[in-house]
Amino acid sequence: MKNESLDEFIARGGKITKLEPVKDEEKPTVNVKSTVSKPPNLMSLEDGEFYYGETEKTEKRAEKKRSKINMDILPEHIRKLFPKGE
Repeated sequence: MKNESLDEFIARGGKITKLEPVKDEEKPTVNVKSTVSKPPNLMSLEDGEFYYGETEKTEKRAEKKRSKINMDILPEHIRKLFPKGE
């Protein structure tokens, strides 16, 4: 697609029309009120700690012992892929 200048557009018979500005429609604001009229839910400090308090950190579990691969069983071409230290 070729970009053309304003002069080229008018030269080929193009017409420029000026339009009146259009105002955006104003949307009515909707205020929603709560239909529930209960008093606030009061609780003791102990209950608040139970429901919203921080959880105690648990001790880390012991790491599982992982068996090592017996490198002597592996074929030579696969053994070359592993570093010597492991």
